Amino acid sequence: MIIHPAIIPTDFEDLESKLVMVRGLTRSVQIDVCDGRLTGSPSWPYIGGDIEFKEILAQERGLPMWEDFDFEIDLMVLNPAHDYEQWIDAGSSRIIFHYREQEAATLLGLMDKTKERGVEVGLALHIGDSLEVLEKYRSRIDAVQLMGIERIGFQGQPFDERVLKRVKDVKAKYPDLPVSVDGGVNEDTAQSLVNAGVDRLVIGSAIFGDVDVAEAVSYFESLS
Repeated sequence: MIIHPAIIPTDFEDLESKLVMVRGLTRSVQIDVCDGRLTGSPSWPYIGGDIEFKEILAQERGLPMWEDFDFEIDLMVLNPAHDYEQWIDAGSSRIIFHYREQEAATLLGLMDKTKERGVEVGLALHIGDSLEVLEKYRSRIDAVQLMGIERIGFQGQPFDERVLKRVKDVKAKYPDLPVSVDGGVNEDTAQSLVNAGVDRLVIGSAIFGDVDVAEAVSYFESLS
């Protein structure tokens, strides 16, 4: 099982400290980027100071421990066209765009430009989004992320069991498409997701909460 620890950084130091916790335990890490408009609360670099991010974009420094991680950027912003290139420049390996019907046409172009830069593309579908929209994007995406909670951008929310059937439905129609689930993933829900056919687990609180981080990562990786 592939584990993507999920970090919603409150500032640059918070990002660094959490990366230290999983350094050597996992290669892939998801950074949740929240502008506070698509989600209820903003995250770094929208809060906590953006000096470090400007330095990263100016190539005066890199993302913390960039040699050790592949960074997946979960772009939870109202205007992805304004933000996505910055995160490509910052060194991300994959950009996840959240589907919004009013931006459906624009999203195709953003995905194409992202792929042209050699960065993988993911599509995040919220719990109420129709899975039929995958038809439109399948040729452009490297993975789909199904949200397992009702409100995005908040760790520790209750798991929405509707996502289990959604995983099964996606794998039945697109068996070669990697499926991630983000939100509500913990020791009580992870096995059910694995049984449903999920390929990747995106985990925040159950790794960075009051637990032994190495033990938690090892447990989730062992699921089959």
